[in-house]
Amino acid sequence: MEYSSLDFQITRSPEASPYIYRASILEDGNVVASNDFELRQDLKLSQMLKSIEKKVTESPEEPKKHKENAEAQEEKDREEPHIEFGKMLYSKVFSGQLGEYFNKSIKEVQDNGSGLRISLRFGEDVPEISALPWEYLYDDEDFLIRRRNILISRLPAGVKKKKLEPLDSVLRMLVIISGPDDPRISPLNTEKEQEIILEAVDKLQRDQKIKVDFTEDATFENVEGYLNEQDYHIIHFTGHGISIDGKGHLVFENEDQKARLIDNKTLSDLFSERGIRLVMLSSCESAKGSNKEAFDDLASMLSKKGIPAVVAMQYSVLDDVAIKFAYNFYRAIASGKPVDLALKEARLVMKNLENGNGLDFATPVLYLSDCDCVNVGNLKPEPSEFVFKPMMMPDLQVMEKGFVARKKNSDFLKKVSSQM
Repeated sequence: MEYSSLDFQITRSPEASPYIYRASILEDGNVVASNDFELRQDLKLSQMLKSIEKKVTESPEEPKKHKENAEAQEEKDREEPHIEFGKMLYSKVFSGQLGEYFNKSIKEVQDNGSGLRISLRFGEDVPEISALPWEYLYDDEDFLIRRRNILISRLPAGVKKKKLEPLDSVLRMLVIISGPDDPRISPLNTEKEQEIILEAVDKLQRDQKIKVDFTEDATFENVEGYLNEQDYHIIHFTGHGISIDGKGHLVFENEDQKARLIDNKTLSDLFSERGIRLVMLSSCESAKGSNKEAFDDLASMLSKKGIPAVVAMQYSVLDDVAIKFAYNFYRAIASGKPVDLALKEARLVMKNLENGNGLDFATPVLYLSDCDCVNVGNLKPEPSEFVFKPMMMPDLQVMEKGFVARKKNSDFLKKVSSQM
């Protein structure tokens, strides 16, 4: 499916009221349609957002003995806070001239069997608006982000879209799994996370198109050492985020494997100007909503620093759901899909998971300036980085240096090695 681009921008309106905002649709940088709307940060909105956060971060109920009939389910859906919020936001923003232009654009792509690639841009003067979960936008039929012909991403104001040169070497990925042995931090299923990532990129590995390293530990110094020794295209971080006094931090480890907080400014400096093309910030269920400020803030910083694609979780998600999301996302990347389309497919999987809560499909947020930044379609393998061991498994091409992983997960690595 071909996708046409539509830039959607929100800034503060010239009107005197601090609650009036201006939404605009841009073409080649010029405004072609606009709409002023009012949105007050009042108690009603606050309660609505708190209800969404509570429901999106809770475990699903045990399966009922008898499924609800269609009418009861429809009535229940009407009461859901994320639907109420999505409808409210859509009705306020997509009205007037802008609404007419947007509906016309949707109809055009539907008629010709194509899609729409929407980029949400927020001015620096409206941080309270960019902090809203826009991924829950809901028209009269469904959430926009769940439609296959609509791709939605974000981009900070002032950041230009780009078209990077195609990859000319093996895709290199560094996986950082931070699970400090600290009573204040809930443990992670690090072995399962590693296994899922390896399984997701298995095709690329067999095609000699990827090299995956797992850091030995998640100390800042160790991660910095990996980045100084090797150029990576993808950084995958799994762990906890936390906001303190309005400043975001990620939870790394110290030498004693206790928790160490690294602020987002330090992390954005660490990852920038290294040729990194995609950063995945994957949260876990125990963060209980603290990721929204920490992860989203870092994602925006990294996008401003020039990293073309950043995926962050605006709410914490159940461990099993996060793992399946990562698997389906990287599997789509491995098949040559653009980043936003790969994310779309992973979202739809989240929506239909039996053990999901029905709201977490909108948890991933994508900051994107180049949808093809990690496209592996024309990537040629580098045989020098691989050796063949045909005696055990003739169809598996094994990396010469192997995967680097935590010492405490050595049993998992032995299991992988025994299959080579």
